Amino acid sequence: MKSVWMIISALALANVLAVGGLLGWLSATDRLSKDRVQRIREMLGKPIAVEEQERLAAEAAAKQQADDEARAIRLAAAPVPAAVQIAAEREETELAHQRMLRRQREIDDLGAQLVRRQDDLDQRERELHHRIAAFEAEKQRYLEIEGAGQFRAALETLEGLKAKEAKALLGTMLDQGLGEQVVAYLSRMDDRKRSAIVSEFAREQPSLAADLLERLRTRGVATASAPRTAAANDPAEPAIP
Repeated sequence: MKSVWMIISALALANVLAVGGLLGWLSATDRLSKDRVQRIREMLGKPIAVEEQERLAAEAAAKQQADDEARAIRLAAAPVPAAVQIAAEREETELAHQRMLRRQREIDDLGAQLVRRQDDLDQRERELHHRIAAFEAEKQRYLEIEGAGQFRAALETLEGLKAKEAKALLGTMLDQGLGEQVVAYLSRMDDRKRSAIVSEFAREQPSLAADLLERLRTRGVATASAPRTAAANDPAEPAIP
């Protein structure tokens, strides 16, 4: 029994020495003072729940004080005269009205632009249909002139004539207003025969020969380019000889 008490006493003495050593180290390293000891005693003297209640109460009191101060400031401020308040409300109403009018004008301008653009698109579509119809009519006219069997026979007859004779015959057709048929014959002729006939025209009627050459050129251009024009929606009018 005596040995047990000796062990307990030794352990107690060791704990006291450890606590004393810790306190001595804290004091020597400037980590412990009377104020800190007092605060530690106060902190450990209250249960955690009590300390939390005190903290919440302090926060509520601070918030109530801030609300009271704000209310006092509002009450101390000079009241706004009714006339000034009415003028401010009227000004705000006028500004809102002006914003609404400006927005309405913007909407109206956009609507007018859309209408103009739609009208322009409709006009372009009508012009496109007109060009397509004109091209189809011209193509049909070419087919009627050049597609008949009599056209081939007449062409072979012209090619069998001498250049001067063929020129005279075509000149008579031009005088009769059959320019389309003359251009059709020339466009279907053999190159050498056509060149000889145009040379005869150039010798006696240079301006007429130039006109025939231009009509031959535009005839080929119109036939080749009109389908692409229609497909690409090009606003240019297709050339019609």
